[in-house]
Amino acid sequence: MRVVATIASSGKGSKSSCAVKITAGGFTHTRVVPFTKATVNQAELFALGYVLASVKPDLDPQFEITTFNTYVGRILERDALGQYVVTPEKNLEQVKEIRDLADKKSVIFNVEKTADITALRELIKKSAEPANA
Repeated sequence: MRVVATIASSGKGSKSSCAVKITAGGFTHTRVVPFTKATVNQAELFALGYVLASVKPDLDPQFEITTFNTYVGRILERDALGQYVVTPEKNLEQVKEIRDLADKKSVIFNVEKTADITALRELIKKSAEPANA
């Protein structure tokens, strides 16, 4: 099963949100998750974990994930010996959880700004606006 996902985050200071768009087998799921205390990197790491945990492992999913966040995009990158290239200084628990999830899956990363990322950031912005009462 091929799972195509786009993840994005946006925020200021410690108040951030993330958004995901997951497409698999003709089904599309989009979700925005706001945080009261999370950095942009933490929000985007959450989005990555959300995507990796979204499909039952027995389906043997192949993930293609697009992000514009270079830190998150490199968090699963390995060298020729299979060692992780990035050694995180922060978010250690979150990175470990994501790497544990990813170790059991086929994951391809694209780090680029796409129309889907722009659309997800707009969705985050709209969800953060107060409703007119």
